[in-house]
Amino acid sequence: MFSLYIADDERWVRQGLRSTIDWRSEGIEPIGEAEDGLEAFDFITAYTPDILVTDIKMPGMDGLELMANLKQRNIKTKVIFISGYTDFSYAKHAVKLGAYDYVVKPIEEDVLLDVVRRCTADLAQEREQNKRLERMAESMRECLPLARQRLLEMLLFNESHAPIDLLPKWETLGIKLDPSGIQVLAVAVQCWGEKGTSEKSRSLVRIGLANIGEEIGGSWGSVLGCPLDHHEIDVILLLSRQACSAAESQACGDPLLSGLLQFVEAAKRYLGVDINVGTSRPRDVSNLSVSCHEALHALSCGFLEGSGRVYEAAKLPFIDEGGAPDYTGPGDVWMNRFINAIKLGDEEKMKEQLEELEHHLQSAVSSMKPLQLSRGLTALVKQVTDKLDLTGAEDAAARETVARLKKEAAALRLQLPRIKELLLPFFIQASAQVGHKDSLKRNIQLAIEYICRHDLQDISMNEVAGHVHLNPSYFSKAFHDETGETFSKFIMRQKIARAKKLLKLTTMKVYEIAAQIGYTDLRHFVRIFKESEGITPSQYRDKG
Repeated sequence: MFSLYIADDERWVRQGLRSTIDWRSEGIEPIGEAEDGLEAFDFITAYTPDILVTDIKMPGMDGLELMANLKQRNIKTKVIFISGYTDFSYAKHAVKLGAYDYVVKPIEEDVLLDVVRRCTADLAQEREQNKRLERMAESMRECLPLARQRLLEMLLFNESHAPIDLLPKWETLGIKLDPSGIQVLAVAVQCWGEKGTSEKSRSLVRIGLANIGEEIGGSWGSVLGCPLDHHEIDVILLLSRQACSAAESQACGDPLLSGLLQFVEAAKRYLGVDINVGTSRPRDVSNLSVSCHEALHALSCGFLEGSGRVYEAAKLPFIDEGGAPDYTGPGDVWMNRFINAIKLGDEEKMKEQLEELEHHLQSAVSSMKPLQLSRGLTALVKQVTDKLDLTGAEDAAARETVARLKKEAAALRLQLPRIKELLLPFFIQASAQVGHKDSLKRNIQLAIEYICRHDLQDISMNEVAGHVHLNPSYFSKAFHDETGETFSKFIMRQKIARAKKLLKLTTMKVYEIAAQIGYTDLRHFVRIFKESEGITPSQYRDKG
């Protein structure tokens, strides 16, 4: 509904305007009236009606003064003037000054309605435009964090960026960090606990870590958290540090280190996850990718030492790998033995091969960087998983298990002290899935053997499914996929085959044969037999 206010010094005019038109049917609600401009001005400034219908000449404050004062207050009420013929020139002048339109007295209902309807149509269009602008503004506010995130990811992981127009973007996106000195803090979740069951829960943990880092980091300087969907880093914290006096450093130690240890504890307490943090040296914004690589190198030291630690690149002998190859594993012989152990489901053999892998990794520690070792081991696990036959899953649950295993293989955060602890359960699950297709075939064969032993009895699908330890609905689908026919059709075919033998080899009556193979209704048996063979049981016997 649009709101309407009427101002005229003549009461009969106000009454006529109220009563001669069905305003509500036009989508308009009259909300008041005044007999002079001063009273109207006070009301309009308080309630801002959408439309004002006013006379030009009124005591105290005339219509033109009223409109001028409303305009000065930036009140957007649409003003429609009514005037006599003698005031026609005033009305035209008022329109030039910004009035919506004018109507000449005596007022004709059709003429006034035409003006009001055009006015409400324009008001509706303005409202819709304002809504669109509000939606655009809201969208821009929502997109700002995303645009900021994309810029930071480009700077962190893309070394070929051009920093010429970087600072204007930096300011436009509202990044409150000193671009001349930024430290990269790389955070990786080493143990997800219950929070690692789905990508959604892991994403929420990353957001939580970024928020906790920003809150705790206020004592270090300006901090911006950046959650990531990255296979080696879960969160990046960008830090512009506050200056710390020598006396403060000597008295309290490095506030950043103590703050990061507090951050590690908070992640465990509030989010239930174990994390490691790697820190870079401060650099200007154009070298963020260098700092990110340095922080990742520091973070990778957790591969050797475990969780809940902070690793500072400034305290490590940082040497860029310079294209040095990643760890490749013990070799093809080990790979073949390990895959065979998984396919056979031999847990002891799997454990032996993982111990051999652990020893081989330990021997490589002295010659390779932790980042090369952790990346190489992750690639090795993926290689083993890819070599396994995990494509034989027939049902939705099994396919979901396969997909989850492959995701877990790509996302495993491995640590040398926990190789067997992390990998053995994973490959035991994979082993169960590898044998899925062959074991399913064997189960269907056992089911058929069981059916054949009981072909003269009334046997249910639930009974057979229970015999081979499968869910009935899963068994039904698997049976059809393996045999090409439904369970009930297979049973019927077995019984008909038995009936044909009895018809040819014995002198039993047809009703006796029907009863022996489980049909208590002779007519039903005859109909089923004829549908299967094209002739009745008696005709089959007489056929010789």
